[in-house]
Amino acid sequence: MDSEDVKAKLERYAEMERAGAGAYLKDALAVLLEVRPVDPLLFLLAYFRHAANPEDPAGLAWYLIKACPRSRPCFRDNLHTAYCSLQQTHGSVAAASRSADVGLEVVVCESVFKLLSSGLPTEVAQDLLSELQLSVGDKNVVQFLEFAVFVEACLLAGEALQAATRLFDACDVDGSGVVPCDQLLSRMDALRRAASRSLGEASDK
Repeated sequence: MDSEDVKAKLERYAEMERAGAGAYLKDALAVLLEVRPVDPLLFLLAYFRHAANPEDPAGLAWYLIKACPRSRPCFRDNLHTAYCSLQQTHGSVAAASRSADVGLEVVVCESVFKLLSSGLPTEVAQDLLSELQLSVGDKNVVQFLEFAVFVEACLLAGEALQAATRLFDACDVDGSGVVPCDQLLSRMDALRRAASRSLGEASDK
């Protein structure tokens, strides 16, 4: 690590100290108790790395959103914390939550959605952003409920893509990356019938 890197890191940590390290620690512990990650130390390390970079609030929001699966109760809390972290300009996330209904500028939300949709096909990501812009219209402000809807849309699109990829891989038996349409349909039907048999056998036990 050269002297420039060290200097940059020290400046970031100094900024974090000026903003109130105690507040960051309080917020981090609150999120830690909500998420209950497998490796708490690794979670805190990643959290503080994002929190120590005030020029990248979208990175911290992205991390909070991704830290808890949508299926767990902590997801909604993390989503709100991420929203509040984007609103804050000074101090802790908890302080920002007092004005959670003020809304966020569209450009701020777009930066988060771009991170969330980075693994999606370009057309899908662009369509999601276009829907956000149409939904907001001239008000140029995104409220929490709108933020939550679009975050979940990005996550659902990612989950759908992963499921489709797994299905295609299961049909691509020779691993060529190409499956003729008729073979794809035939193999999907075979997988469906196999899954139905498995469910039937499980229910008989």
